Amino acid sequence: MRKYYLASTDAKDSVDLRNYRQIIEDAVHEVLPYAFVQVAEDHYTVTPTPKQGDAVKIGRAICKSDLRKHCVQIPKLFSSIEIKEDLPNEKRKQKRSGGHQ
Repeated sequence: MRKYYLASTDAKDSVDLRNYRQIIEDAVHEVLPYAFVQVAEDHYTVTPTPKQGDAVKIGRAICKSDLRKHCVQIPKLFSSIEIKEDLPNEKRKQKRSGGHQ
């Protein structure tokens, strides 16, 4: 599972993604119609985890909304962290990697 956070450090602290729930869900379902989307205050998750190309398409669709004002330079709106859930007795490991545009 991956958590998608706003890439802009200013927006991370000031934007509540729950206010954009419908925009995020619509963008995800446009690319992955049967995906389950959870939107929290500072991130969202998609199950099953989208492939990178699909994540880019989702990010581009979201960037066409009111959230576009929070895109960073490249443009990039979200970055993600992979959460390892199959470690029962160990601390969950987080792996930072790219994001989607």
